[in-house]
Amino acid sequence: MNSSSSKSVKGASPTSSSSSEKPEAKVELRPYFEDRDRKYVQYLFYSTYLNQVPRGVKLRVLSWPPVVSTVWLALFGLLIQTTIKVVGPMGWPWFMMMGLYGALTFVSVGGGLAFLLWYVDRFDVSERVLDGIDNDMGDIESFYPTKYRDDDDGASKGQFWVLTVNDEVVGCIGVDQHTKPVTKKVDPSRLRNYVRASEQPSMASSSAIAHAEWPRTAYVLARIDDLVRQVLVGATDLVRDRITSKTDTEPAQVTEILFPVHEKNEASLRRLAVKTEYQGHGLSTPLLKRVGFWAYKENIDYLYAETDELQYELEQILEKRHGYKLVSRTKLGWYKTKSVWKLDVKFWMQQLEEERAKQQELDDQRKEDEELKEYE
Repeated sequence: MNSSSSKSVKGASPTSSSSSEKPEAKVELRPYFEDRDRKYVQYLFYSTYLNQVPRGVKLRVLSWPPVVSTVWLALFGLLIQTTIKVVGPMGWPWFMMMGLYGALTFVSVGGGLAFLLWYVDRFDVSERVLDGIDNDMGDIESFYPTKYRDDDDGASKGQFWVLTVNDEVVGCIGVDQHTKPVTKKVDPSRLRNYVRASEQPSMASSSAIAHAEWPRTAYVLARIDDLVRQVLVGATDLVRDRITSKTDTEPAQVTEILFPVHEKNEASLRRLAVKTEYQGHGLSTPLLKRVGFWAYKENIDYLYAETDELQYELEQILEKRHGYKLVSRTKLGWYKTKSVWKLDVKFWMQQLEEERAKQQELDDQRKEDEELKEYE
């Protein structure tokens, strides 16, 4: 089995001598090269993940119990009630009131969806993308070593491939095996340090307030902001101090496991991605087959894959096209889930060889039928 392969795909075949031929697309599956592929693979990783934001919004809107829908209806009802109390006494004609209600409905629905899109993007999908960049996707060569490595982090081996169409990176996939659990790394700049109320800066005493266009108004607003912030943070301080006094120790920092340990006959496929405009054309199949062939060659009996609640299409591909079986589905909060899938590599290879044998029989039979037609 070669580590890379390529083929040409015709866009269309000519029907006459005058018709023009579309250029053939050169499709190649090859190993990842750090110096030339890094930025393209990282872009592929985060762009395909960010495209899952609408699905994250859909899951929240249609979830049960309907928390998001209930909150939205409550706020919308409060808005309508306030409008009736404020605008009703003005004696507006009915058509103006209907127009106002229509505008409020449009703004509330559009504003609610915009807020959900921003929230899912900022606090859900972007966090997962940054977790990937801070860990394996930030140093692909090190995390997916093509040669066996045994160091303080445990023994590991793996491989990472890219799929190109006319030399453009449109897909990627990785596979790894680690004999020690991989701990999650977080860039320190992403950590939010807690600041006590006594250490909070005073906005009213800042130079920006003194040089404002309306300094008195700015000073009053700044004092109100300082007061509200001091009250809220001070209340948080009291709760934290009460908890700390009961335990007499600061809460220990928990080390989060990003990827669990493998047995010697196990490995995991990771970071399968296909560029959005190339999806729906079966390009995930050569990527997943390459991982399967690698596992078979390395005497890996079982391949694992992890998906989250946003990766429904990937789950369908793994289960229905390639024979992965669902092992577990863990709920990680109101909406988040983690699913683990498993493939019996030897059984998968046996099925693949049987399919090839059947296809060869069909091809031989077709060739024989064509030869017999020549003697009719």
